[in-house]
Amino acid sequence: MMVKCIPINHCQLIIASLLAFDTVVVYTSTDTAGFMGLPGCSLQVIYPIDPFRSTTTLNAVECAMICARTYGCFSVNACKRDDGKVTCDILGDVSSSGCGGMTSKNGCRHLQRKDAADLRALNPCKNGGTWTGTICICIAGYAGQYCGRYIYSCREGTELGLRGTGFYKVQPASSPVPFTVYCNFNAGTVWLVRRINPVPSWCPGISYNRTWEEYKHGFGDVNCEYFLGLETIYQLNVYNRYQWNIYNALQGSSSVASVYMESATITGEDANYQLDFIRIFSNPWEWGDDAFDDSVKPRRFCTWDRDCWGCAKTVGGGWWFKSDCTGGALTVPQNQLKWPVSGVDKVIGQAFLQLDQMDYVP
Repeated sequence: MMVKCIPINHCQLIIASLLAFDTVVVYTSTDTAGFMGLPGCSLQVIYPIDPFRSTTTLNAVECAMICARTYGCFSVNACKRDDGKVTCDILGDVSSSGCGGMTSKNGCRHLQRKDAADLRALNPCKNGGTWTGTICICIAGYAGQYCGRYIYSCREGTELGLRGTGFYKVQPASSPVPFTVYCNFNAGTVWLVRRINPVPSWCPGISYNRTWEEYKHGFGDVNCEYFLGLETIYQLNVYNRYQWNIYNALQGSSSVASVYMESATITGEDANYQLDFIRIFSNPWEWGDDAFDDSVKPRRFCTWDRDCWGCAKTVGGGWWFKSDCTGGALTVPQNQLKWPVSGVDKVIGQAFLQLDQMDYVP
């Protein structure tokens, strides 16, 4: 094995293996602690937990140095990409079960801080949490006494003071697994569908004329338009009871047109993700109209390859259609993105299908 020494300063050693596994680079620095692979484990392994931060670095050394400067980081997974750079996952924990807690993965290295045990004693918080001496202050998306769990819902994130929007993992209290959803923390809601009209120039245009499998798993761009995925929507509704809301911001107006589905439920795939609800209502200050009414319920989801009444092929997108192919579909082509207000079709500027907590029922 070849060893290279690159002096940065004198004092502590950082020892980190580059992803060319026959080379070890030794750095000296005054502001970082030493790193090492997990003793006795194969080189090409990772610690299979979700990172609280991911970034791109030139090599595993740089990845380790970022960890050394990041409060709450105890180890990293560094995986070489096809372009030669490294995906650097910042981890807020180290394996407590030795090599048995690791997973083999080609092109990757797991490096942990040599002083991880001492740091853990000083900072019991997980997932990047900050220890104040009495409590843990958790980073966005995590909660619990020691920041050891995902938030239960987007609403919990709002109650914890989070603001803004983005994809986060949530894990309802009774769910054995987490789900990745798009949270609007400003309102505590989950965005299932998002449309923007016109689509900004930096957004890739997407088609909604897609297969059942595509609608099941979801598609689109996190920062632009997307459909979250029927299976995730179903799983979320298994563990929490939501009020569904179609929210339309009308183009060229400050007005909105919204309808709410009180106590909505959705079945699993074996029953075609059938949507049911007690009734439809609108807030007094919002136009609702009858684009999505309660004259037909429950409603099965339809796509062109698992169609009902030929609606998905006619309209051009998957939705919970009525037999006359109406039903307020938000997956229509861009030039048809409209909503009837007092009998007049209004162009929609932005549209959302979202899950709300059932706080308001008139």
